[in-house]
Amino acid sequence: MPEPYSASCMWVKADMICTVSFDRLFVPHEGKDRQGKRSYHVRHISDEDLRRVQVCVLNGMGLSRLTSGL
Repeated sequence: MPEPYSASCMWVKADMICTVSFDRLFVPHEGKDRQGKRSYHVRHISDEDLRRVQVCVLNGMGLSRLTSGL
């Protein structure tokens, strides 16, 4: 990822959940391809890291009792 997204370690702020429109989210892009279409940076996380995020979100909402099923 380009700066400022190039850190090897990322964190999740899981105790401040809000609802936003996908239209308002910013997706970092690296420029345009030969056809003039934007090329986006896509980051993937492992299934285990996603599970950890889900556990953190549930704990942040006071729903830790629901984490046993994850």
